[in-house]
Amino acid sequence: MAIPISYNLRNLAVRKTTTIMTALGIALSVAILVASLALVNGLRTVFKNTANPLQLLVLRKGGNSELSSIVSTEAFATLRSQAGI
Repeated sequence: MAIPISYNLRNLAVRKTTTIMTALGIALSVAILVASLALVNGLRTVFKNTANPLQLLVLRKGGNSELSSIVSTEAFATLRSQAGI
């Protein structure tokens, strides 16, 4: 037995607070996702257009970012002496 549409619409009207909070929660989640994707897309565009292909970023093994990666002076000297650098 199917539930009539009028029952669902009346339920939305009776439970206004729950309905509004649910709609706002979904809207906020979508807005955060869209903002995050826009930020990532903008950063990719900026880095692609302004990057110099002759510059390198060297990270230590296991390093996830420039800030958490430390390259020793000896490793830097070894890298600097490589052909093509």
